[in-house]
This record gives sequence, structure tokens and C-alpha cells, in this order.
Amino acid sequence: MRELTLFTLRRDARSLIVWCLSAIALIVLIVAFWPAIRDNPSLTKSFSGLSPSLQQAFGLADLGTAEGYLNGQLYSTALPLLFIAFGIGHGSRAIAGEEEAGTIDLVLATPLRRRDMVAGKAIAILTAMVVIAIACWLSVLISDPIFDVSISAGNVAAATAAVFALGLLYAALALALSGGTGSRSLSIAVASGLAVAGFLYTSIAPFVPALDRHLNLSPFQHAYGHEPIANGVDWGDLALLTGLAIAFAVVAVALFDRRDVH
Repeated sequence: MRELTLFTLRRDARSLIVWCLSAIALIVLIVAFWPAIRDNPSLTKSFSGLSPSLQQAFGLADLGTAEGYLNGQLYSTALPLLFIAFGIGHGSRAIAGEEEAGTIDLVLATPLRRRDMVAGKAIAILTAMVVIAIACWLSVLISDPIFDVSISAGNVAAATAAVFALGLLYAALALALSGGTGSRSLSIAVASGLAVAGFLYTSIAPFVPALDRHLNLSPFQHAYGHEPIANGVDWGDLALLTGLAIAFAVVAVALFDRRDVH
């Protein structure tokens, strides 16, 4: 299992570097706009005419503070999208990608058990996402004094951990679908569809009384509904997202262990 994890990380090293550089560039670009937003209150007022649901969906609800700006533009939109895209892409490829490429028989021909293969792939995805999360955290910390954002390192870590856990959840979901169906495209479609549904539900539910009572059904609410960039870590939400990710990884092992591999 250890050898499979290391092999997967070595194979995807270039891709991981590109993801990290893309995340760093995205963060610096967003943070760099904060001084212009802060010094132009008329700009924030111009968004007040939009419906509350649109403001919530596009992170325009509270741009007047550094915490509100980063929560709206970075931690509830851009970074969740980045971690979810990475997680779903790699989770769906972990098993189904190998199967569709015809390389899975080479792996299964070794003494490695199926459950060890899933575990090795899962650890590789987890390690890569941790590297991206560290790059994101450091990027915000380095950009903070340059653009006068003034956010504590602890709150940045809390917000980064929240979106990391959200991405890990969808990565594990894609891994379970990959192991259960053997279809990479189906795994991507289902996991992405559920992610879009969760995002839209979190954006719209607060303004619909019938849905607002069940807002906690969405993983996105547990990732950034507490606004960890302003309030710090919510251990309950973080534990829930992580626990669900572990549960889906266990499901991936069970489904792949019982399925005929093509």
C-alpha cells in the first residue's frame, strides 16, 4: 500500500505543482483587490440592490470588512470550488480511471489486496490535498501584510481547514462512486451534481422559510456557514465533514471489494 501511495504521488507530482501554483495565484489575485474594495464604499453599496440570494451565492453580502470580503470571495466560493474540483477529479480517477485505462489488472496482479489499493489511493489524495491546503494557508498569510488584510493566522487556518474538509468529503464520495461503478464519467457527474446542489441549497435556503429549517443538510453550510475566517474553527462542523469523508472511503472499500472488475 505504501508503494502504491508513493507511486501515485510521484506520477501526479507535476499536476499537484500546477494546482498549488494556481491556488496561490488565485488567492493573491483575490486578496490584492481588498484595498480597492475597502477604499471604495460606493462599490459595496452598488451590490445592495441585488436580491439577498444572489448576494449570498456570489459572496457579495458583506464586502465592507476584511473577514466578510475573504469569506465571500475566497472561502465560500473560489477555494471550495478548487478543493472540490481537485477532490472529485482525483477521487473518480483513483479506481475507475485505472479500470478504464486497462492498467488496474497490473495493480491487482500483485499481492496487494483490493482494500489496500483503495486505501493507498485515498491516502495519496489526502496527502495531495493537504499540500494544497498548506499552500493556500501560507499564501493568505504572506499576502496579509502586503495588502493590509489583518486576519489572524488561526482564523485563516480554520477557514482553510473547513474548505479542505469539504473537498475531502466530495473526494471520498467520488472515490466511492468510482469503486462502486467503475465509471469515471458517472462518478464525476454524480459527485459534481451533488456539489452544485449543495452549493445552491446553501445559497437559497436562508431566504426560503421551508428550507431554512433544514439548512444543516448541506455540507457547504458546515464548511463556511459558521464563517471560520471571522469566528475561528467550529470543531463540530469540522468533525462532521471529516467523519463523512471517512465513511465514504469505507464505502469505497466495501463496494470495490465486492464488484467484478472489467
